[in-house]
Amino acid sequence: ISLSAAFLSVLLGQARFDPYATAMWEMTQKAHPGKPVLEFFRSPLFLWVLMPLTNLTFGVVITSLFTFGEEFGWRGYLQVRLMRYGTLTAMVLTGIIWGLWHAPIILQGHNYPKHPQIGTLLMIAFCVVWSVILGWMRVRSGSVFPCAVAHASLNSPAAGMMTYFRNYDTAVGMLTGVIGIGVAAGVAFALWQLAKPHQMRNSGGRSLSPAGDI
Repeated sequence: ISLSAAFLSVLLGQARFDPYATAMWEMTQKAHPGKPVLEFFRSPLFLWVLMPLTNLTFGVVITSLFTFGEEFGWRGYLQVRLMRYGTLTAMVLTGIIWGLWHAPIILQGHNYPKHPQIGTLLMIAFCVVWSVILGWMRVRSGSVFPCAVAHASLNSPAAGMMTYFRNYDTAVGMLTGVIGIGVAAGVAFALWQLAKPHQMRNSGGRSLSPAGDI
């Protein structure tokens, strides 16, 4: 999803591919003025091999320790208790609450530094779409562990890939912008429509009870 969002952002002129992650190093030097960046960290070996592999492996494992806490709450507790209103309704409501939970830091300028107000609405939309994707994993697996790994993948390799692009508005391009939300919405719709939707629609809370597996 992140790769597709990046490709579309470049294709639509909303981002520029930057294989040397120049923007990341510029931010690093601003945060730590006077401290030179080791040339190894600018090398193709690090940028194109080691950093992506680290994000996909250790990054996901370590981040999963934190995202499990969120997923235990969102998909393991809240979604299960909202299933009485219907599977899709539970996922959407969980996503809205999840998005509102992010509102304080979005209004402070995180994720959408140029658009804190609009960014709050975009984050809610982002969370609703991803809540359907992660919620589908929760229902299909009966566990929050796949959700935690997927959430960690979203936070680590998917977000890390954004460092290879520049000149984009976070409200429009890449993973968190309108383009990325649109791509994720397409995936969520496909999951709902194509991946045995009758099992999802007919669950109505029966397959996941408050006392169900985590």
